[in-house]
Amino acid sequence: MLMANLNRYGFDGRLSLVNPRGGESFGHAVVTSCREVEGPIDVALLLVPPHAVEAALRDAAAANAKSAVVLASGYAEAGAEGQVAQADLQRLSAELDLPFLGPNGLGFASLVDRRVGWLGHLPPRCRPGSVAIVSQSGNVATSLCGVAARLGIGISHVIATGNEAVVNLVDVMEYIVELDTVRAIGVFAEAIADPKLFLHVANRAAELAKPIVIIKAGRSDLGRRLAQTHTGAMAGNESIIDAAFRSSGVIRVDSLEQLITTAGLMARTGPLRAGGLGMVSVSGGTNDLLADRAEQVNVPLTPLGEEAAARIEREKPAGAVVQNPYDITGGAARNPQAWDSAITAMLNDPGYGLVAIGGFEQLSLPDDIEGERIDEERLGWITQAVINEGASDRAVVLLNAVQDFSGHQVAALADLKVPHILAGIDHGVAAVAHAMTWSSWLRDRSSATVESDETTPVEPSQGIWSEAESLNLFSSLGVPTLPFEIAASGEEAVQAAERLGYPVVAKIASAQISHKTDIGGVQLDLRSREEVAAAFDKLIQAGELHAEATVDGVLIAPMQPEGLDLIVGALRDPQWGLLILIGLGGVHAEAMKVQATRLLPATRQDIVTMLEQLSVPSLLSGLRATEPPTMSQVVDAISAFARFASRAGTPLVSAEINPLRLASSRVAALDGLIEWA
Repeated sequence: MLMANLNRYGFDGRLSLVNPRGGESFGHAVVTSCREVEGPIDVALLLVPPHAVEAALRDAAAANAKSAVVLASGYAEAGAEGQVAQADLQRLSAELDLPFLGPNGLGFASLVDRRVGWLGHLPPRCRPGSVAIVSQSGNVATSLCGVAARLGIGISHVIATGNEAVVNLVDVMEYIVELDTVRAIGVFAEAIADPKLFLHVANRAAELAKPIVIIKAGRSDLGRRLAQTHTGAMAGNESIIDAAFRSSGVIRVDSLEQLITTAGLMARTGPLRAGGLGMVSVSGGTNDLLADRAEQVNVPLTPLGEEAAARIEREKPAGAVVQNPYDITGGAARNPQAWDSAITAMLNDPGYGLVAIGGFEQLSLPDDIEGERIDEERLGWITQAVINEGASDRAVVLLNAVQDFSGHQVAALADLKVPHILAGIDHGVAAVAHAMTWSSWLRDRSSATVESDETTPVEPSQGIWSEAESLNLFSSLGVPTLPFEIAASGEEAVQAAERLGYPVVAKIASAQISHKTDIGGVQLDLRSREEVAAAFDKLIQAGELHAEATVDGVLIAPMQPEGLDLIVGALRDPQWGLLILIGLGGVHAEAMKVQATRLLPATRQDIVTMLEQLSVPSLLSGLRATEPPTMSQVVDAISAFARFASRAGTPLVSAEINPLRLASSRVAALDGLIEWA
């Protein structure tokens, strides 16, 4: 299969076959050692069983080979014995200074320059293009190539990393992202071995405006176990991985079809201009289905602007209703001007970032050989309209409502220079959604990022800080808090309450007691001297039941009216670093059980997106008992907290505001906690 692939794709470089027995094979003389190969060796493809791999690597290293591919299986994926064998290969690679891809993979294929060291089957219609596929599974990579071939999407590279004994998935991505022939990267990952390098590569991809589209196995418990069995690697915490992807602009999809459809679209269009989706179709039914799917995935079907609507109105077929999506009707079957006016109008309407042209079941003709063929004349009208506007980066052709193409249809469409094919409403519109989200993220990326290059203006100590210490620090850094006092006696507590104003809340003050409500350490809505004095005694008694805790006294603060509570936290993950988490508190916490997470540092837009993910704007507008603060106030407060966490750096283990109360036209941190390493 390896030789067949090299021959099929027309490899024209130097090729040497090596086998200790010598002789001849595939029309080539076979040398007995790599040291007999004339000239430098770029890569040694080791098509040998496991017991022969060490000798083959030593032979390649002795000939100064630059790299190798170990195609054998039976290593870490096979259990404890295989893990030992793989560790031996890692040590050997370091000893020989010979990096290798694999084991337990299918190799690599560079279709754009015909270097195909691929052991598996590549679909006959898999053609060169600008989408690179990097996969930890060789079979999944082959499947992705098959999907791409059916959809007419060209592939630049296919690389299967296998068990990643030496070279891992992220190493390959770091190399691939810099290639001019690559415009989008599609990734199948079971585990990410080097999160820091992954984030570096994602940042570099964003700088180059090259999208990374990933399908990550391990969302389910069973999926995580299978991923570990397959590669011998741990799959990682999925909610944190999701946060890392969102923060770095990596697009996560749920199927192989979505991966290829999305990467193919984005390789063709690059970043989209701001705006919604415009649709022209000869099928009202297709428009209906597209509208439903667009709503599901939050793709805006922007109404036509006045100028665009007027232009379409002048040339519309009888019975057509000018709107978006636009059903151009069967009356356009022999009316190129109707197509031209509709497409040109939408392409020039600033309300659209992308224009789709659908219902192409009507653009097929009978064919005696393969069932049907493309109506090239009518498709040519559409293509020409796009070319005339110089907007081939903004037009999308939705040929069918489902994925269904014959080989000669794909070839004919390629010959006609159709701007791009999106096959199937389901995956096609999802791809549009991903492209729009990524393009918006890329535009927002230029916004000021929360500073992370300064140190925190406090000398961190070890262990957990008390509520008072934490709130004082938050306040000094711009997080709004309430005034409070620490009382060491009942009389001090009463005096504090009278200074702050009734009603007040009283809380036990101790760094060692973080969950105060669990031990009866909070007394609410105290409205008199007597209630405050009694509360002080109760709280001190509750603290005395915890001998390990140092009680500093009782914290007195003004009561706040009910409102919307958020939980805002920062947490250090050992793999991905610091994260910010926002969740709903109070009565909403159990009802919704959702949180939004991003890596730090975070932009202001990141925080807005997180709050929208939690439906905070609508929850605020629904408050009846109190005047809500503005979203800008909420974002200001959380941005200040995020700025603190980013600046704190490695000494910070975690920090929390619980709750951040949104009520009475203000935002205030009512409780806080900081833990230092």
